[in-house]
Formats: sequence, structure tokens, C-alpha cells
Amino acid sequence: MARENGWACATNDAKLRKECLKAGIEVIRGLKLLLILVEERRSTKKKAKNVAESTESIFSINRQITEDILEEFLNELAKL
Repeated sequence: MARENGWACATNDAKLRKECLKAGIEVIRGLKLLLILVEERRSTKKKAKNVAESTESIFSINRQITEDILEEFLNELAKL
């Protein structure tokens, strides 16, 4: 469906990400989605930062997100 419509796939699922990339479908991960929402003025920097820094919403849901990844996200967010 994504390929036929030229859509990206928004997922943090490793297996789905791998399959999408094999099929040539752009993949957007969770923190990137937050950046897009801020860029398009659908959310604020403050809200995005609060979501990203929330232990319950990030580290407990996706253990792949490290403090380095979070720091990189916060740096990108600050540039917007």
C-alpha cells in the first residue's frame, strides 16, 4: 500500500523497517516523526521534548533508543 501510493512507513518495528527498506519504501522512525510534526507546526518543541524525554513513552517502549539517540534528537529539535 505504501509503495503503490508513494507513502512512507512510520514504524519503530525492526522487522517491518527491514522489509520496507528492501521494498524501497521510506521509513520514518518515532523520533523523526516528532520532528516532522514540529516542522509542520502540528506540535510544539516543548511537547515534542516532553514526549521524547518521558521515560514511560520512550525508553520503556523502545529499548533501542539510547541516551545518545535522544541527545541527537534534542539537538535536531533545537535547530527547528
